[in-house]
Amino acid sequence: MAKVLDKKASADETKELLVLVKTLDGTKAPVGEQDGYNKRIGALIETLTKVAEGDTSNHALDALDEAQSCKACHSEHKP
Repeated sequence: MAKVLDKKASADETKELLVLVKTLDGTKAPVGEQDGYNKRIGALIETLTKVAEGDTSNHALDALDEAQSCKACHSEHKP
């Protein structure tokens, strides 16, 4: 993810990361509210999709950086 945010990942690397991130879609939250978990996963997939499709603007990368925050998700959903 750091390479994507730093604009150092190739298009193929970004698309491969998106494939991996999409595997989280539909998974059950380990702990915490499922709706919150779904929203976080959805935001991550949405923002990474935009970047993988070629939008590497500061706005797109800032949105991805916010969506990929490990602490935000793990503080509520990590067992």
